[in-house]
Amino acid sequence: MAASIDTQKRSEVETYIFLAISLDGFIARNNGEIDWLEKFNSDDPHEDYGFGEFFKRMDLVMGRKSFEKVLSFQKWSYSGKPVQVLSRTLTSLPVTVSGLAELAPKLTPHELLDY
Repeated sequence: MAASIDTQKRSEVETYIFLAISLDGFIARNNGEIDWLEKFNSDDPHEDYGFGEFFKRMDLVMGRKSFEKVLSFQKWSYSGKPVQVLSRTLTSLPVTVSGLAELAPKLTPHELLDY
């Protein structure tokens, strides 16, 4: 009996990830602060090292803790960009981000990329 060949090809999605992460594998300090990132922007605060162009082409997915940190900033940095928030604990997002961000549905990573 000949082996069956699955001719159905799964869709491929090109995925990029951009993280500001410390050598110990964390984005924020134990107290939630990200002040350690500021020193990397102090030499030339207007230089983004290509991030702006990169970011224009991307959708945005962030976890609950990153989302909560972003909410503490004076300005919403992601206007015009759909933001999906991943969380096991949140059941809704604040009204202040209505239309700016949404709680990502409970999907597998591949399903979320196709969402």
